[in-house]
Amino acid sequence: SASAEEMTAGMDNVAHSSAEIAEQIGHMNSSMDEQGRMTESMAATAADLVRLSEEMERSVARFRVATGETGLVPKK
Repeated sequence: SASAEEMTAGMDNVAHSSAEIAEQIGHMNSSMDEQGRMTESMAATAADLVRLSEEMERSVARFRVATGETGLVPKK
């Protein structure tokens, strides 16, 4: 009957839509996982930059000078 065919078509449409929604949720989960990995990578890079900055500051500190009786001298 026409009513049964319409019901079957509607159920097929719902099943198809549900499959599309499930696929999109899968894509969203993958994207969130990737964003998590990128955030971890950015945090590690930021920590490396802080460490390198501290190393540079220590290295530059060796070359600081002060004014002494004989002119510029290394600052202690």
